[in-house]
Amino acid sequence: MATSSRHSSRSPPPIIVSRKRASTKVLLGPAYQEIVTESIPAPKPGKTIEDYDTQKLKVGLQYADSTLRADRQLSPLGMRAVLIYKEAVSTLLSMQENEDLGHNEEDAAVKEEWLAIVRMHEQSAMYSSCLRVTHSSEAQEFQDEIAKLQRTSFFARYGDVFATTCQNLRLKAEKMKAPGWQALIGRYWSEINKTIIHERPAWTKFLHGGKEFEDCRTHILISDLCRSVGFDLDDMLAVINLYATRNEIVHADLALLIKQGKFDDLKKRLYDDFCDVPRVVPATDTSTTRILSYLIEDMIDRWFIRGEESPDNVQMWGKTDRLLDDYRKLNGGGIIADVYKEMSTAIASAEDNKAKELSKDLEDGFGLSLGKKKVKRVASADLSPEGKKVKVMQKDWTRLNNMAYGIRKLSETYVEKYGELEEPPEIRQDPNLD
Repeated sequence: MATSSRHSSRSPPPIIVSRKRASTKVLLGPAYQEIVTESIPAPKPGKTIEDYDTQKLKVGLQYADSTLRADRQLSPLGMRAVLIYKEAVSTLLSMQENEDLGHNEEDAAVKEEWLAIVRMHEQSAMYSSCLRVTHSSEAQEFQDEIAKLQRTSFFARYGDVFATTCQNLRLKAEKMKAPGWQALIGRYWSEINKTIIHERPAWTKFLHGGKEFEDCRTHILISDLCRSVGFDLDDMLAVINLYATRNEIVHADLALLIKQGKFDDLKKRLYDDFCDVPRVVPATDTSTTRILSYLIEDMIDRWFIRGEESPDNVQMWGKTDRLLDDYRKLNGGGIIADVYKEMSTAIASAEDNKAKELSKDLEDGFGLSLGKKKVKRVASADLSPEGKKVKVMQKDWTRLNNMAYGIRKLSETYVEKYGELEEPPEIRQDPNLD
């Protein structure tokens, strides 16, 4: 009797059949550069369609290939434009070398469309900044950092959508108990994404009729789940990659470094972040600077022993028993998220205690040495004005002592206003000054 369950038998993924086209190396022949250090300038646009003969198209292909492989690269938008340009030039070269193409109206229309793309790109390259390579390595770094910041804001804005989709896939896998469903449970999506990237060559061969079944189990699992819930496989793999990338950007992934035993990478990241705090936090925001510095310091002290002789020498830091204990927990079969939550709770508790101690110290006097009370003698005529001035100083001094945070900003303001960081003097009348 036929079963009614649609999951009783696995339907294989579709086999992909693609038409091969000559590679860039074959199309360029002797003009192909094995090693590219600098990109070739974009060719000038032809005046007529007849100008785009084989030689001119090869110059365009050289430009596109060198631009895509050079050390200094275009912005992401520019790279996309060059990829389209390269596709157009390669297609036109292949059509010219294939004698069976270009002799009917349909081929002629296709050729005309590709030529329009080529000419538009070459015209735009003359004045569009996104199609010009930066003039120095410093400008390249600046461009890369701007793009990275923009990517970070995108992931922060839309990351929750990726999270929901990935979580739905995981819940579906657990509910269906699909073969290999455990591979999606108890692991970071960044780990799953790395597995997907590692399996990609075997998956490509499998789609083209290969027998690399054992080498791409994660792909097959996700493919089965996508077909059962109506997800597009390529879209799902892209979402997983985006969510994993988002997590790597937004989260420190410190637990993953501990699990993998990459202790040198862990201590370098913590030390670099500690040094970067004053570089990224505004000078006036002392609270954020202090809290972040103490938080990172607590993590360093939890996992490493800094030498008294040279505490800033990261190479000399030793491992603590807590670090080894966290390593054993993360590799002992427990769920990473649970172990990391336990670690974070312990660090947060230590940080909270330190904050309370700091708050008490600040409230007790901000660590300032008050010294002996000053006495300032004034004439009778100056008594009232000086008294009013001291009242303002007394308010400021009281405020300074009662504030647990913002001490630096307040003290600097006080010094700027009164010339020194001292308690207001006691006003006494001195007849000798009358």
